[in-house]
Amino acid sequence: MAYSFIVFAIQSALAGPVAGVEWVPLGRGDAAWIESEQLTGTLVAEGDGWLDPPLNAWGGYRWDRWMLLGSLGMAAHNTITLQANAEEGVDRTRMLVMAIRPGLDVRRALGDGEMIRTWAGGGLYGVLPIVRYSSDLFSDEEQASYDQLAVDDRARIIGVGGRAVMGTEVVLGEDPDSDSQWALGVQAGWGLHRAQVVEDTVIRVSWRSQIETAIILSFYR
Repeated sequence: MAYSFIVFAIQSALAGPVAGVEWVPLGRGDAAWIESEQLTGTLVAEGDGWLDPPLNAWGGYRWDRWMLLGSLGMAAHNTITLQANAEEGVDRTRMLVMAIRPGLDVRRALGDGEMIRTWAGGGLYGVLPIVRYSSDLFSDEEQASYDQLAVDDRARIIGVGGRAVMGTEVVLGEDPDSDSQWALGVQAGWGLHRAQVVEDTVIRVSWRSQIETAIILSFYR
């Protein structure tokens, strides 16, 4: 009975699901980042472009003036090489580099607008690396070298960051039968990302901060 009451209370508090896409146009800063050779070489770290592309999707729930939104990014390249050996078998080599980027944002509505809405909020995210290098052809010494390379690449990929945002949107239309709505808006945010670069015996920790503007298309149910 208590469990049913808790579930009912949660469902009553949540006004409904919300989803959307967020587009950040590429700018001169992105080209300058590449030109200055700031990429990690792994292709999947936060600043390399695959993990956090210009167009991102998110989803969550809203209630009263609040919204809780989640997002998940993933980038990977996985190379498997099969090579015949003298014993009529097959030697297998695998190079896997992957990053997973879970994020969580909170918004709070400002004012009581129905057709034009304004909000402020913030969020956090993490970058989790998965790197594996293995081969049937590696000797113990070679495998140890690749294991150390995997450790260095994980250190290049792993990161954490957050942002503070403000935005406004206009309701484009509403379905009276389902009470669902579409809205188009713009959002300005200040972001901060912490990462590190491993170079032989040196670890360089860096913080990257920037202000960006995004165009947002939202769906409310």
